[in-house]
Amino acid sequence: MTVVGYVYKGQLVCADEARELGITMAAENGYAMSWGDCGAPEETLGAWAGTTGLDREDETTFTTGEFPKRVTDDHAQRLRVEGLDTCCHACGWDLAQPF
Repeated sequence: MTVVGYVYKGQLVCADEARELGITMAAENGYAMSWGDCGAPEETLGAWAGTTGLDREDETTFTTGEFPKRVTDDHAQRLRVEGLDTCCHACGWDLAQPF
């Protein structure tokens, strides 16, 4: 399954928005990205998680209010079938659109 976005604080965000969020939050927690602002979403979110001691691989240990959880292509398609919004709240990109 492919990660197509994330859910954070009750809202869907695309990979680009999540990447920016990871950079911002890691910096706010005192972590400077060695690659500047060029990291992939999983890298920047991993750096942020590392500043908090959060185990991203066990998503049962945190809520979407605390840290973004992954949204896979299958999950986005299920949301669409259920008639729910599948667009990034920040930029409007549809996470359920085919690649």
